[in-house]
Amino acid sequence: MKKGFAIATGAVAVVAVVVALVVVISDEEPTTRRVESATRGQAETSEATTDLTTSTVSSATTLVGPTATSTSTPSAGKEGLVAPAGDELTIRFDGVGPVALGQVESGFSTNWDIADAAVGDCASRDAAGGWWLGSLTGDPSDPTKARLFEIQVEDPDYRTASGVGVGTSLGALRRVYGDQLVIDEMDGWEHPTDGLLAMYTKVAGVKEGNQALTFVLDEDERVRRVEVSYADAWGDDEGCA
Repeated sequence: MKKGFAIATGAVAVVAVVVALVVVISDEEPTTRRVESATRGQAETSEATTDLTTSTVSSATTLVGPTATSTSTPSAGKEGLVAPAGDELTIRFDGVGPVALGQVESGFSTNWDIADAAVGDCASRDAAGGWWLGSLTGDPSDPTKARLFEIQVEDPDYRTASGVGVGTSLGALRRVYGDQLVIDEMDGWEHPTDGLLAMYTKVAGVKEGNQALTFVLDEDERVRRVEVSYADAWGDDEGCA
């Protein structure tokens, strides 16, 4: 009788232990899952924070970038007004840098044999920033000499004292020169405006005494070439064609 009771008691104890183990295991799994979930959630939160920070920094960089660029490179501005870097790069009514209208220089050529050219014939030559047009002097010692009557500039490094040059907008020209600015549309050779003629593209110009600046405009109404000449020859010309 006692032996049977002891066996029964032992069986109950074993069952109790098994139940306890099941309870412990069952309780640990949710805890483990909760810990993993919490850890995963923290990791996801950390990643999201990192992404947000990266996005914020990227956005800030995007906003700051153009400002920094426009500060260091003023020519990228909408107006295209940039102060000249020095006297040698300054466009004036009477010339460009060290070169002036009426000055005699050598190295000119014509569209035909220069030996057959006559005094006063139009000649041209490449020059810093663009090219020059001149009339041959007929110097027998140097038939390539010519007297400058027009200087054409297509290099954006060359600017007027007001900052006008290649890339300047028509609106900026109006603000700089006001009522002195003359504009001629490409509406035929028989319709110049105050003597300013647009042969192949829209032009703007301004005079000072017997000298003038012509601003040849592109399709976006920005300066693509500046021409320094005498006032009676301003406009979009054909060079020595």
